[in-house]
Amino acid sequence: MGKRQLITSTAFSAADRQQLATAILNYVTEAVRLEHANAHEWHHPGSPAFFDGHRQFIAKLEAALAAQGLGRFVPLPKWDPATTIPTELRGVKQLPEAVKFGPQIANPSPNLPMPSVLTNLDQFPTAAALSANQDLQNWHGNVHVTVGGAMRDVTVSPCATIFWPWHAFIDDIYEDWLHRGPERYILVMEQHTGPAWFARHGLTPQQYQQHFDESVPKGYRPVIAEGYMVNGQERYILVMEQRPEPAWFARHGLTSQQYQQHFDESVPKGYRPVIAQAYRG
Repeated sequence: MGKRQLITSTAFSAADRQQLATAILNYVTEAVRLEHANAHEWHHPGSPAFFDGHRQFIAKLEAALAAQGLGRFVPLPKWDPATTIPTELRGVKQLPEAVKFGPQIANPSPNLPMPSVLTNLDQFPTAAALSANQDLQNWHGNVHVTVGGAMRDVTVSPCATIFWPWHAFIDDIYEDWLHRGPERYILVMEQHTGPAWFARHGLTPQQYQQHFDESVPKGYRPVIAEGYMVNGQERYILVMEQRPEPAWFARHGLTSQQYQQHFDESVPKGYRPVIAQAYRG
């Protein structure tokens, strides 16, 4: 779903999460707190500013992280409230208005999964309609209240470290809404003789891998392979031809680090890229 990695994923170590938490707490100032506290239109169900306002709020933090050389945390990782808040992200910036809530959030395990209605974003014709959805707003509010401490008070909630990954999760729902709807394709074909071939589109990662596993032993190799997202789900286009070729390999779903690792290991062996594409996964 969306473009952001989960902060609880293996992509981030405890040390990474601690570094991010420290950067967030250093970023939160009285001016940051007041910007959120005074942005009343952000907190009204049915207002598109619920999404756009918080998106811009997060973007300012992301710009600060990038300026500090912490670009690996951009886009800001998200936290799923169905999971426990990592220990490193439970702190609260002790600004004067937040001191009474204590130095940590109250409940790190809210156990509040995303409402099922949000898995079908096509039903919301506008951002205002999505923002007005009662299930979304109840869930959003319940997460704040159940986590407790500074998170339960709109005037100081940004002082809680987890506020930011939580709203990154909300922002990913908005991102999926912006890119909702059926996929569209470009196709160019020409008539000429050539080797045996086949083409597939709309493949899940499992179907994509299955075609590889079945076809490579028969002498097929990919000539077109692209990944894309449809309503938050990975999909692939694959065209393979049956022809003799030099040694080759293919990988998909790579992180930036894995992509670079394959380059570093393969180029000295005489390999060169023939297909390379980036997409949000």
